[in-house]
Amino acid sequence: GIENIFWPGRLQTIQKNPLVIFDVAHNNDSIIALCNYISSLTNKRKLHLLISIQKTKEIYKSIDEIKRVFDSIICTQINDRMFTVDQLAAQFEPFNNIKIRLFSETLIDNIINSMDDRDVLVIAGSHYWGEYIEKKYKNLFVVNKLN
Repeated sequence: GIENIFWPGRLQTIQKNPLVIFDVAHNNDSIIALCNYISSLTNKRKLHLLISIQKTKEIYKSIDEIKRVFDSIICTQINDRMFTVDQLAAQFEPFNNIKIRLFSETLIDNIINSMDDRDVLVIAGSHYWGEYIEKKYKNLFVVNKLN
């Protein structure tokens, strides 16, 4: 029964080639669990994290784990409740591959278009991503159509 549970926004595969995973992880424990899962993936090339986090969230305990797992961290700001891109990026310093991207309706597409087919993009940090995930992936946030 547990294997058949679908929980939108939790380790949700929203695209297969390249692999795009959406997770609303927004606190230390959920981010560390996400990192553990991503670390377990096989046949991956590069791991990219697109992240936007609310200003009220503390993620300092998970920063080292994020930096250990991901090859690049792309910081953005979905709305005014989130850390600014500069504030968020500063939390990951020092790190060799931090990117700052202004949020737009085409941000996810732009990132995917720059990836290799074997790369993995993880979108995380907030439930606020849901609106954009639904729009881009035709309600996959609500219904899993990949299985």
